[in-house]
Amino acid sequence: PALWPTGVLLADVPREITRAASAGTSKTMGPPNVYGLMKRLSEDFDAVFVFFLFCALGVSGMAPSVTFGDAGEFSACAATLSLAHAPSYPLLAVMGKALGTALPWGNWAFRTNLLSALCGAGALALLVWALRLGGVGLPGRLGAALLLGLCPLWRYESGVTEVFALHGLFLAAVIWVLSRFTECLFAVRPMAALGLLFGLGMANHHTIALVA
Repeated sequence: PALWPTGVLLADVPREITRAASAGTSKTMGPPNVYGLMKRLSEDFDAVFVFFLFCALGVSGMAPSVTFGDAGEFSACAATLSLAHAPSYPLLAVMGKALGTALPWGNWAFRTNLLSALCGAGALALLVWALRLGGVGLPGRLGAALLLGLCPLWRYESGVTEVFALHGLFLAAVIWVLSRFTECLFAVRPMAALGLLFGLGMANHHTIALVA
Protein backbone atom coordinates (compact mmCIF):
# COMPACT_ATOMS: atom_id res chain seq x y z
CA PRO A 1 0.00 0.00 0.00
CA ALA A 2 2.76 2.42 0.79
CA LEU A 3 4.30 2.09 -2.67
CA TRP A 4 1.10 2.45 -4.68
CA PRO A 5 0.98 6.28 -5.07
CA THR A 6 4.74 6.42 -5.74
CA GLY A 7 4.44 3.72 -8.37
CA VAL A 8 1.68 5.62 -10.16
CA LEU A 9 3.81 8.76 -10.27
CA LEU A 10 7.02 7.06 -11.39
CA ALA A 11 5.12 5.29 -14.15
CA ASP A 12 5.14 8.62 -16.01
CA VAL A 13 8.87 8.32 -16.74
CA PRO A 14 8.71 5.34 -19.15
CA ARG A 15 5.49 6.77 -20.59
CA GLU A 16 7.29 9.99 -21.52
CA ILE A 17 10.10 8.01 -23.16
CA THR A 18 7.69 5.79 -25.08
CA ARG A 19 5.65 8.76 -26.30
CA ALA A 20 8.73 10.53 -27.58
CA ALA A 21 10.05 7.41 -29.27
CA SER A 22 6.76 6.75 -31.06
CA ALA A 23 6.80 10.30 -32.39
CA GLY A 24 10.20 9.71 -33.93
CA THR A 25 12.01 12.14 -31.65
CA SER A 26 14.05 9.68 -29.61
CA LYS A 27 17.33 11.02 -31.00
CA THR A 28 16.65 14.57 -29.89
CA MET A 29 14.67 13.84 -26.80
CA GLY A 30 15.84 15.53 -23.61
CA PRO A 31 15.66 14.10 -20.11
CA PRO A 32 12.28 12.91 -18.76
CA ASN A 33 9.96 15.56 -17.43
CA VAL A 34 11.50 15.59 -13.95
CA TYR A 35 9.97 18.98 -13.16
CA GLY A 36 6.50 17.62 -13.86
CA LEU A 37 7.12 14.61 -11.66
CA MET A 38 8.42 16.77 -8.82
CA LYS A 39 5.40 19.06 -9.16
CA ARG A 40 3.05 16.09 -8.89
CA LEU A 41 4.97 14.78 -5.89
CA SER A 42 4.65 18.15 -4.15
CA GLU A 43 0.92 18.24 -4.95
CA ASP A 44 0.52 14.81 -3.38
CA PHE A 45 2.45 15.76 -0.25
CA ASP A 46 -0.72 15.91 1.80
CA ALA A 47 -1.53 12.28 0.94
CA VAL A 48 2.02 11.21 1.80
CA PHE A 49 1.85 13.16 5.07
CA VAL A 50 -1.46 11.52 5.98
CA PHE A 51 -0.06 8.07 5.19
CA PHE A 52 3.00 8.42 7.41
CA LEU A 53 1.05 10.17 10.16
CA PHE A 54 -1.48 7.36 10.44
CA CYS A 55 1.21 4.72 9.94
CA ALA A 56 2.94 6.05 13.02
CA LEU A 57 -0.35 6.31 14.89
CA GLY A 58 -1.42 2.82 13.83
CA VAL A 59 1.86 1.10 14.65
CA SER A 60 2.12 2.81 18.03
CA GLY A 61 -1.47 1.94 18.96
CA MET A 62 -1.92 -1.52 17.44
CA ALA A 63 -2.29 -4.64 19.55
CA PRO A 64 1.01 -6.42 20.25
CA SER A 65 -0.48 -9.87 19.83
CA VAL A 66 -3.74 -11.73 19.22
CA THR A 67 -7.03 -10.06 20.17
CA PHE A 68 -10.71 -11.04 20.22
CA GLY A 69 -13.08 -12.37 17.59
CA ASP A 70 -11.60 -13.80 14.41
CA ALA A 71 -8.15 -12.30 14.93
CA GLY A 72 -6.52 -15.53 16.08
CA GLU A 73 -8.00 -17.49 13.18
CA PHE A 74 -6.89 -14.91 10.60
CA SER A 75 -3.38 -14.77 12.04
CA ALA A 76 -3.11 -18.56 11.93
CA CYS A 77 -4.36 -18.57 8.34
CA ALA A 78 -1.68 -16.06 7.37
CA ALA A 79 1.03 -18.09 9.10
CA THR A 80 -0.03 -21.37 7.46
CA LEU A 81 -1.41 -19.87 4.21
CA SER A 82 -4.77 -21.54 4.74
CA LEU A 83 -8.42 -20.50 4.53
CA ALA A 84 -10.58 -19.12 7.31
CA HIS A 85 -14.30 -19.69 7.84
CA ALA A 86 -16.65 -18.98 4.93
CA PRO A 87 -16.30 -16.99 2.76
CA SER A 88 -12.65 -17.85 3.49
CA TYR A 89 -11.05 -14.37 3.03
CA PRO A 90 -8.14 -15.70 0.93
CA LEU A 91 -6.64 -12.30 0.07
CA LEU A 92 -6.09 -11.43 3.73
CA ALA A 93 -4.25 -14.72 4.24
CA VAL A 94 -2.06 -14.18 1.16
CA MET A 95 -1.19 -10.58 2.05
CA GLY A 96 -0.62 -11.47 5.69
CA LYS A 97 1.69 -14.29 4.67
CA ALA A 98 3.61 -12.02 2.28
CA LEU A 99 4.07 -9.23 4.81
CA GLY A 100 4.83 -11.59 7.68
CA THR A 101 7.49 -13.35 5.61
CA ALA A 102 9.04 -10.11 4.37
CA LEU A 103 9.06 -8.53 7.85
CA PRO A 104 9.67 -11.36 10.32
CA TRP A 105 9.24 -9.26 13.47
CA GLY A 106 7.40 -10.53 16.50
CA ASN A 107 4.73 -13.19 16.40
CA TRP A 108 2.32 -13.71 13.51
CA ALA A 109 -0.47 -11.82 15.23
CA PHE A 110 1.83 -8.80 15.52
CA ARG A 111 2.65 -9.02 11.80
CA THR A 112 -0.98 -9.26 10.68
CA ASN A 113 -1.87 -6.40 13.03
CA LEU A 114 0.85 -4.42 11.26
CA LEU A 115 -0.83 -5.21 7.93
CA SER A 116 -4.05 -3.65 9.21
CA ALA A 117 -2.19 -0.54 10.35
CA LEU A 118 -0.59 -0.12 6.92
CA CYS A 119 -3.87 -0.73 5.08
CA GLY A 120 -5.72 1.78 7.26
CA ALA A 121 -3.10 4.45 6.63
CA GLY A 122 -3.06 3.66 2.90
CA ALA A 123 -6.83 3.97 2.71
CA LEU A 124 -6.76 7.43 4.27
CA ALA A 125 -3.94 8.56 1.96
CA LEU A 126 -5.85 7.40 -1.12
CA LEU A 127 -8.97 9.15 0.14
CA VAL A 128 -7.07 12.43 0.50
CA TRP A 129 -5.63 12.01 -3.00
CA ALA A 130 -9.08 11.28 -4.44
CA LEU A 131 -10.56 14.34 -2.75
CA ARG A 132 -7.80 16.49 -4.26
CA LEU A 133 -8.61 15.12 -7.70
CA GLY A 134 -12.25 15.97 -7.02
CA GLY A 135 -11.37 19.60 -6.33
CA VAL A 136 -11.66 19.58 -2.54
CA GLY A 137 -9.37 22.10 -0.85
CA LEU A 138 -6.57 21.24 1.55
CA PRO A 139 -8.55 21.97 4.76
CA GLY A 140 -11.39 19.78 3.56
CA ARG A 141 -9.07 16.93 2.56
CA LEU A 142 -7.15 16.91 5.82
CA GLY A 143 -10.33 17.40 7.83
CA ALA A 144 -11.95 14.38 6.19
CA ALA A 145 -8.86 12.23 6.84
CA LEU A 146 -8.66 13.29 10.48
CA LEU A 147 -12.39 12.86 11.05
CA LEU A 148 -12.37 9.33 9.67
CA GLY A 149 -8.91 8.27 10.81
CA LEU A 150 -9.39 9.35 14.43
CA CYS A 151 -12.83 7.86 14.99
CA PRO A 152 -12.70 5.00 17.54
CA LEU A 153 -13.95 2.28 15.17
CA TRP A 154 -11.33 3.12 12.51
CA ARG A 155 -8.58 3.19 15.11
CA TYR A 156 -9.65 -0.20 16.44
CA GLU A 157 -9.85 -1.88 13.04
CA SER A 158 -6.47 -0.43 12.08
CA GLY A 159 -4.80 -2.08 15.06
CA VAL A 160 -6.11 -5.66 15.03
CA THR A 161 -6.13 -8.56 12.58
CA GLU A 162 -9.41 -8.19 10.71
CA VAL A 163 -10.57 -7.82 7.12
CA PHE A 164 -11.96 -4.30 7.47
CA ALA A 165 -8.79 -2.20 7.17
CA LEU A 166 -7.95 -3.97 3.90
CA HIS A 167 -11.59 -3.56 2.88
CA GLY A 168 -11.28 0.18 3.47
CA LEU A 169 -8.15 0.27 1.32
CA PHE A 170 -10.00 -1.23 -1.63
CA LEU A 171 -12.95 1.12 -1.17
CA ALA A 172 -10.58 4.11 -1.14
CA ALA A 173 -8.88 2.79 -4.27
CA VAL A 174 -12.26 2.57 -6.02
CA ILE A 175 -13.01 6.17 -5.03
CA TRP A 176 -9.59 7.20 -6.38
CA VAL A 177 -10.25 5.58 -9.76
CA LEU A 178 -13.68 7.23 -9.97
CA SER A 179 -12.12 10.62 -9.19
CA ARG A 180 -9.13 10.17 -11.48
CA PHE A 181 -11.07 9.05 -14.56
CA THR A 182 -14.29 11.03 -14.17
CA GLU A 183 -14.35 12.17 -17.79
CA CYS A 184 -13.47 8.78 -19.32
CA LEU A 185 -14.74 6.31 -16.76
CA PHE A 186 -15.93 3.79 -19.36
CA ALA A 187 -12.61 3.69 -21.20
CA VAL A 188 -10.54 0.51 -21.13
CA ARG A 189 -8.04 1.49 -18.43
CA PRO A 190 -10.46 2.69 -15.71
CA MET A 191 -12.82 -0.20 -16.37
CA ALA A 192 -9.94 -2.67 -16.11
CA ALA A 193 -8.76 -1.01 -12.89
CA LEU A 194 -12.23 -1.16 -11.37
CA GLY A 195 -12.62 -4.79 -12.42
CA LEU A 196 -9.31 -5.66 -10.79
CA LEU A 197 -10.17 -3.79 -7.59
CA PHE A 198 -13.61 -5.34 -7.29
CA GLY A 199 -12.21 -8.81 -8.05
CA LEU A 200 -9.49 -8.54 -5.42
CA GLY A 201 -11.90 -6.85 -3.04
CA MET A 202 -14.31 -9.76 -3.32
CA ALA A 203 -11.45 -12.05 -2.30
CA ASN A 204 -11.20 -10.02 0.90
CA HIS A 205 -14.80 -9.17 1.83
CA HIS A 206 -17.86 -9.76 -0.34
CA THR A 207 -19.69 -6.63 0.82
CA ILE A 208 -17.61 -4.59 -1.65
CA ALA A 209 -20.20 -5.77 -4.19
CA LEU A 210 -22.63 -3.31 -2.60
CA VAL A 211 -20.52 -0.45 -3.95
CA ALA A 212 -21.03 -1.64 -7.52
